[in-house]
Amino acid sequence: MSNLLRALRPAVFGPLTALFALSVATVGCDDGVRSGAAGTIDIDPQAFVFQTLRAGETADDTVRIKNVGLGTLFIGNLQGNFSTDFDLYFVRGDARGGDAGADQQEVAIRAGENRFPGTYTLEPEETLTLVLNYHPSSDVAADGAVTFRTNDPANLDVTIPINSEQGAPQIYAEPKTLDFGRTAANTEKFLETVVSNLGQLPLNISTMNVAGNDFQAFIGDRNVAQDPAVLADPDGDGQPGLAPRAQFTLRVRYLTETEGPDSGEVQIVSDDPQSQTYVINLVANGAAPCVQVTPNPLDLPGTPVGQRNTRPLAVSSCGGEPLTIKSMKVVEAEARGIELDLAGINFPARLPAIDQNDPTNFPTRNFNVVCAPDEQRAYGVTIEVETDDPINPVTRVPVRCRGVINACPVPRVQQNELTVRPLELIDLSGAASEDPDGPNGKPVKYRWNIVERPAGSTSVAWERPGGDLARPADGAVDDREDTPTAVLFAELLGTYVVELEVEDDLGQTAPSEVCPDPVARITINVETDEDIHVQLVWDTPGDPDQTDQEGSDVDLHFLHPNGVGWQISPLDCYYANANPDWGVRGRPDDDPSLDIDDVNGAGPENLNLNNPEDTTALGNFYRVGVHYYRAENFLSGGTYGFSDVTIRVYLGGQLEWENEVPKRMQTTNQFWEVAQIVWTANEKRVRVIDRLR
Repeated sequence: MSNLLRALRPAVFGPLTALFALSVATVGCDDGVRSGAAGTIDIDPQAFVFQTLRAGETADDTVRIKNVGLGTLFIGNLQGNFSTDFDLYFVRGDARGGDAGADQQEVAIRAGENRFPGTYTLEPEETLTLVLNYHPSSDVAADGAVTFRTNDPANLDVTIPINSEQGAPQIYAEPKTLDFGRTAANTEKFLETVVSNLGQLPLNISTMNVAGNDFQAFIGDRNVAQDPAVLADPDGDGQPGLAPRAQFTLRVRYLTETEGPDSGEVQIVSDDPQSQTYVINLVANGAAPCVQVTPNPLDLPGTPVGQRNTRPLAVSSCGGEPLTIKSMKVVEAEARGIELDLAGINFPARLPAIDQNDPTNFPTRNFNVVCAPDEQRAYGVTIEVETDDPINPVTRVPVRCRGVINACPVPRVQQNELTVRPLELIDLSGAASEDPDGPNGKPVKYRWNIVERPAGSTSVAWERPGGDLARPADGAVDDREDTPTAVLFAELLGTYVVELEVEDDLGQTAPSEVCPDPVARITINVETDEDIHVQLVWDTPGDPDQTDQEGSDVDLHFLHPNGVGWQISPLDCYYANANPDWGVRGRPDDDPSLDIDDVNGAGPENLNLNNPEDTTALGNFYRVGVHYYRAENFLSGGTYGFSDVTIRVYLGGQLEWENEVPKRMQTTNQFWEVAQIVWTANEKRVRVIDRLR
């Protein structure tokens, strides 16, 4: 899909639900040994890599995540530490290569909005493919990382870096921390990490130093300190350096004469321009405070001059002992344009240790970083976070932002007011909206907000309705913000007011406090000229989503004055007899019609009749009834419980009667005889019956 526009990406399904239970995963007291049926993660490749792209171009890269262990692998707290130049999608299964399963891709993070499930579950041998789309807004290369947490004891915290710079090597090790746990004195123990070159040129390692007397590093069987020549060709391919996308296994030995907390580092000095000294942390024999600061670096979006843009900097405790945050500060003398908001925060601040029953859930505190440019230029500072983490006592976070001159986007609609009949589909268009300095002069997002609607309406803006026009909500596709059009279903009589909000490529919205004018508003008046119009809506509190395709079923009935009983055709108009021939035989303009039958919750159901017959001449009245057809979920077998039902009767287009207090119908097959309708040349009114049985 590297050359496809995002606008062509198919709509995705809604959020997924996954259970995250680690009840079998425990940590022994200070022994660093985890047990239980945890999964084992395998990542291939271990970074997203992009060639140099110019503004307006786009490309995709994929990373496959596989559970190669024997237990269930949980992936939680997925975060995208990158700018809006990137969008992240995911595919269930191995979908690397080609267009990466474009018809199955689901949104993980798009335009800064995180839609990834709270926790994703992979059973043994199952895979998940991450698809990262890069669409730079400038010719300056962007980078970042995708991070998440797992229940894999060796990889609790995972980082997948993003490299969008051409012609440079990039070093990466996984895992980046080797925890030897409890190791007895005079007992030799080896752990391994895989060192990779994620860049596009060979990586040349000049030195590899081990800090810590009890640790030694090996490549194969060769001790690096005793035989440094092994660094010249660590992957053994006969060519100098570590080839692009190649890797080698680094083995670290721990051997101590005395027990007690221990720590060290493997320091790899190379020609990686971003990490000339790459550090692999070594810990052994005991829990210790641990700090994680994300994102690092922190890139704030372009911010209009004179405005403020805030992003959180998360400081997390990732160790078995509580973490003390001693201080946070901006270390550059000239920090104009970037602020660290510490209002109401007192140092030292303390975060608890990780919960050993939920080791991927790091206690976290967010600190706000503000971009407040006063001129059009780039700003950059470094924030130092000082903690009692023995491995990383000071964490440095580069912070960058840019002040821009940004004109307000302008929302526009094609028509400000219109009058329609019930059950019409209204096409909404914001195609006339403008953004004077945006891409192609247009906003990048369009949001339709229904600010007023008739009581009982559940209408929302759709990208397109379902295929059955009698039930357009079934199979309807949620509105997409990246297109200027939408569809609204005007299901009830009354007034709908819809407003359009647009957003430009820098995240500025209109209307807003900064861009208050104009307000793009559409007033939709839904009216009827039918002689008799009956409307049914209902509310079922036991149904968590009354707009989906599962729910309770309540039916509207309309009985002819000569009818002998409910649900007996042809004189009861209902779902099984939706358009009977009444009045003059063969004449359609005096026949009733049930125009919509909702079978999965909330309604509406609408019934219309023009040219009613004279009820005095017939010797009886038209009657309105409601049948609670089904309270059960026919998929699960459970019940939704009671439904609160509202009936509205319109005569000659005017509301004649409505039960102001909804009628509670408790169980399947309850029937509510609502009212009679009197229709003569001189009298047109509703006689209330209100009998529930």
